[in-house]
Amino acid sequence: MVFSTNPDFMQASEPEEEEVTPPPNRQQLRIRIDSRGRKGRTVTIVEGFTGKNDDLELLARELKIICRSGGSSKDKQIVIQGNFRERSSFT
Repeated sequence: MVFSTNPDFMQASEPEEEEVTPPPNRQQLRIRIDSRGRKGRTVTIVEGFTGKNDDLELLARELKIICRSGGSSKDKQIVIQGNFRERSSFT
């Protein structure tokens, strides 16, 4: 319990519900190739992920293993080093 003499004080609301990750068949991921701002190196970018950051990191880890390449995940985007757009395991 919190006491305040401020008449405009509002007690913190209940925590928001955790974001739910839709099943894979409901995801609309887009794959593109980019080399701008990367000193000429090509990367594959997977965009459009919706859901928890833990699930995004898990997907990124699986894609990096499949492609046998490095990469990262942040801001609902997965970046994999190299050109893997045509790889059959992405589809």
